[in-house]
Amino acid sequence: MVENISIRRLQNPKAPEIDQVARIVSDALIPGTLAHLGCGGDKELFRKLQRAFAAGVAVSGHLFAAFDDKSGEIVGSIAFFEPGKTVLGDEAQRAQGFDDFVAHVPPELTLFWTVTAYEALAEVDEAAGEGGKERAWSAHSFAVREEFRGRGIGKALLATGEALAEADRMPVIFEAEHLHNVLVYKHLGYNAVQVLRMKSMGNREYTVFRKGFAE
Repeated sequence: MVENISIRRLQNPKAPEIDQVARIVSDALIPGTLAHLGCGGDKELFRKLQRAFAAGVAVSGHLFAAFDDKSGEIVGSIAFFEPGKTVLGDEAQRAQGFDDFVAHVPPELTLFWTVTAYEALAEVDEAAGEGGKERAWSAHSFAVREEFRGRGIGKALLATGEALAEADRMPVIFEAEHLHNVLVYKHLGYNAVQVLRMKSMGNREYTVFRKGFAE
C-alpha cells in the first residue's frame, strides 16, 4: 500500500474522472508516436483521444485510478483488458467518444484512424504470438502525474491488474516505446520478449513486455 493513496476501479465513471485520467495519460504520452502520427502533435486533440480511450476502457475493460486521499484527485491510472479483448476492439468502446473523435479529426489524419491504427493493432497482436493477447491480460495507458512519481504508485496500479491475471494463471503483456519506459518496466519485473519494428507506424520500435504468473 502507498501512504495516502487509494486504488479504485472506475466503473460508470463521472465525466470529471475521465477528464483527469485523460489529462494524466496525455501529458505522459504526448512525446510518443501516437500523438505525433495520430494527432499531429496537437495536445488538445491528443487529450480528446485519451478521453475516448479511457471512457471505452471503463465500458469494456478495467480502468484503475490512483486517488490522492488528501485532495481526492486522480494522480495515476492504468487500463487492463482480459484475454481476447483490446483497445478499440468492440463497438461499445468505440461508441464512448472514439467514433466522434474520428469523425472530426482534420482530413489529413483520417487515413491514420480508419486504416493505419487498425493495422498497428494487428501487428501487435501478431507479434504477441505464443501467450499473446488471446491468452493474456494486456495493460495500456499507464501513467502517473509527474509530481507523484517515485512513491510506488505505478507499482501499486500495476499490481491491481496483475492480481486479475494471476487469478487466471495468465501473463500480462504490454508495449513500450521509449528507453526510459523500457528500463522502468524491467525494474518492475517485466521481461522484454521482443522488439517490434512497426511498419504501420513509420518503422518505430516498440518493446513487447511480458510477466508470467504460475502458468
